[in-house]
Order: sequence, then C-alpha cells, then structure tokens
Amino acid sequence: MIASGSNDKSIKMIRFDAENCTQKGNELEMNIHAGTVRDLSFVSRPSGLPMLVSGGAGMNVFFNPWYVDVLFGSN
Repeated sequence: MIASGSNDKSIKMIRFDAENCTQKGNELEMNIHAGTVRDLSFVSRPSGLPMLVSGGAGMNVFFNPWYVDVLFGSN
C-alpha cells in the first residue's frame, strides 16, 4: 500500500505489487482536507489491518480506516 498527500488537498492510495513493481487495481483518491496534506501514516488496528492517519494545513487530522479497508477488500 502506498499513500501520498498533495498541495491540491488530495490523498491518493494504491495497492503496490513489490515483486513486479507495478500498481495493483485502481487508485483511490480522497479529498477530505481543506488545505495541503502534510503528513500521512499507517497505524495498526486491533484487527491487524492498517488505518491511514492524515494531517493537513489548518491543524486538521483525519483517521481513515474505511479507505484502507476498501483497498484491502476487508469488511
């Protein structure tokens, strides 16, 4: 899983096949921040799946478990 933040306020996430150095499936774009996305981090949840935490300009922090679940195909 790769996530990137941008000055255009968006976060893009893709599944990455490290063996073939290719993207797997479609990317997911989120536009939830009101300003530049400055920091992204994957953190563990009790289920074992990661959750994406993002921070942006204006002191906004978002916890995004659903978006990661969509890409991993989890419930």
